[in-house]
Amino acid sequence: MTQGLPEGTVTILFTDVVGSTDLTTRRGDEAAQEILRAQRELVRHQIEAHAGREVKTMGDGFMVAFASARRAVACAVGIQRALQAGLAPPEGAASSATEGAASSATEGAASSAPTEAIRVRIGLNAGEVVQEEADLFGAAVNAAARIAAKAEGDQILVSETVRALLGPAKDVQFIDRGRFRLKGFPERWRLYEVVWQEERPALAAPALVERTPFVGREAERAQLRRLLDQAAGGHGSLVMIGGEPGVGKTRLAEELMAEARQRNLTALMGRCYEMEGAPPYIAFVEMVEAAVRMFPAEALRAALGESAPEVAKLMPELRRLFPDIPQPPELPPEQERRYLFNGVREFLGRAGRAQPLLMVLDDLHWADDSALLLLQHIAQQLPEMPLLILGTYRDVELDVARPLARALEELLRQRLAHRVALRRLPQDGVSAMLRALSGQEPPALFVQAVYGETEGNPFFVEEVFQHLAEEGKLFDPQGRWRPDLDVSALDVPEGVRLVIGRRLERVSDECRRVLSSAAVIGRGFSFELLEALGDADTDALLDAIDEAERAHLITAASDGPEARFAFAHELIRQTLVGGLSLPRRQRLHLRVAEAIERAYSRTLEEHAADLAHHLYQAGAAADPE
Repeated sequence: MTQGLPEGTVTILFTDVVGSTDLTTRRGDEAAQEILRAQRELVRHQIEAHAGREVKTMGDGFMVAFASARRAVACAVGIQRALQAGLAPPEGAASSATEGAASSATEGAASSAPTEAIRVRIGLNAGEVVQEEADLFGAAVNAAARIAAKAEGDQILVSETVRALLGPAKDVQFIDRGRFRLKGFPERWRLYEVVWQEERPALAAPALVERTPFVGREAERAQLRRLLDQAAGGHGSLVMIGGEPGVGKTRLAEELMAEARQRNLTALMGRCYEMEGAPPYIAFVEMVEAAVRMFPAEALRAALGESAPEVAKLMPELRRLFPDIPQPPELPPEQERRYLFNGVREFLGRAGRAQPLLMVLDDLHWADDSALLLLQHIAQQLPEMPLLILGTYRDVELDVARPLARALEELLRQRLAHRVALRRLPQDGVSAMLRALSGQEPPALFVQAVYGETEGNPFFVEEVFQHLAEEGKLFDPQGRWRPDLDVSALDVPEGVRLVIGRRLERVSDECRRVLSSAAVIGRGFSFELLEALGDADTDALLDAIDEAERAHLITAASDGPEARFAFAHELIRQTLVGGLSLPRRQRLHLRVAEAIERAYSRTLEEHAADLAHHLYQAGAAADPE
C-alpha cells in the first residue's frame, strides 16, 4: 500500500472513531458493524480521491500516508464533511481545500449511509519515515498517532510541521490550539485545528501560550532598569539573582535582555551546565560565540584588538575567522591565567564602549572555579565599564561544596555585587498568571487551589495549568471554564516531578528514605515522632535531617521546645509520597499511627485526629477494630 511514496518528507494521517464501543453496546454488534463498515468505505473513497496510500487499519481507524501535506489535509476535510452530510453531501458542498475531489469521492458511498452520526477524530504530522515491507515507522508516525489521540470528535489537529508545509493558504483556516504533551516526547508540541465547519467558533478553546506570561516583579525590574541605565552611562555593575528552581530567575533576566535590545544595547547570554567534563569558562565561551554571530566582522575584530590571542583561547574558531590573530606569548602558568583574564576584560570593555553591553550568566550554581574567578576579576573594574552583568543561581544549591558559595561570599564582602532574592508569587500574582495563560478571568476557587498546590512558584503554576488543560479538565468545548471544575485534588504534573526528582537524587539513599517516612507523616513533622518510627538510629537520623536541611528540602519550624520541621514545598512531599507503592504507603501510615501512640502516650487525646487520619489511610493494613 505504501508503494509510490517519494523519498523525503511524508505526511501521516490517523483517523479514529469516537465512541465505537458505546455504539456497539447501544446498537448491537450487527447494526454497529454495518455503520462502521459504511464509515470505512467513505474513508477509503476519500483516501483514493486524494492520492493517499492506506498503510493499515487499526480497529475502526486508519493510518494513511501522503506525498503532499495539502492533499492530506484535503482528505481529512473531505472525511469530516462527508460524515457530517451522512455520506451523501449535496453537489458542490466540498470545500476548495479538498481540491474538488470530495464530492466525487462520495459517489457510490451514499447507498450505505448510516442511520446515526459517526464522529471521527483525525491527526496529521509530517516528517521522515522508515518503510519496512508495507508498514511505516519512526518518530513522525508516532507523533501523528499521539496528535490524533488529542483531538475530539469531528476535529482535525495537525502539527506545526504540517502547518508550515502548507504555508499561506486561502482555502484552509487554522486555529492555534497551543502546546500539548505527547506521550513519548519530552517537549510540548504546538498543534493547530483545521477549520472545516463554517459555523465553528474561530476561538472555541483558549490557545495555551508558547511562553510563560511574565507577571509581577515590579520592584526587581525597577532596580535592574536603574542599573542598566547606569551601565549605558559607563558605570557597570554585577547583579546576582538567586531563588529556588522555577521561581523565574532566567525569565527576569530575559525580560531585561529584551528591554536592553529595544534600547540598542547588546545583550548576550551564556549558560553553565551540570555535566561531567563540561569545558571550562563555558558560559563566557557561549557569549563570545553569540558576539561572533551578532557583530559585523570589522566591529568584532576592532573589539578584540590586542586581546584577540587571549580570547581565542576560549574560542579557537576566531583564528579561522581572523587569520591575522597572533599566537599568545609563552608564559608561566601563574601568569597565563592573569593574561587571559585581562584579555577577556579588555575585550568586553572595548565592545561596551562601542555599544553598551548586558551579559547574562545563567545557572552559576553549576559554574566551574575558573569561570567564577574570571567573573570576580571582571567585577573589580565594572564601575568603570559600560557593562551590566546578571548572574542567576539556585539558592537551594548554594552550599559550601560548590565553588559559587565561596565566590558569592567574596563578591558580597567586597561589595562588588548586588544580590536580588526572587521570591514566589503572591496569590494575586498567581491569579494574574492564570488569567494570562487562559485569556480569561479564572474562578476564585481554582486560583486558591493552584496557589495552595504550587505556593506561588511560577514554573509549578504553569505546569499544573498546562497539565489540567491538556487533560481536558479546565475548559468546555466552547473554551469557557468548566462549571463542574473539580479543584479538590490536583495531580503533580510530570514536569514538576522531574524538577523535584532531580533535587532528591542529589541526597543520599538514607536521606531519601527518612524523607519518605516524614512525607507520610505530613507537611510538618517532629523529630521525636520520626525517631519513634525506628527507621534509623538517632545519629543516622540526625545526619539525614542535616543533609535535607542543607539541600533546602526541609526547614526548621519549631515554635516551642519540640524540634519540628516542615517540607520546603508541599509538592516535594507529594512527590515523595507518590513514589511509594500503595501497600508500602499503607504500612507506613500504620507505623506512624503506632509511633504516635508511643511518642505521645501521655497526651494522646491531643493527637487523636492525627491518629485517626493515619489509621484510616492505613486501609487494609490496619486492624478493623
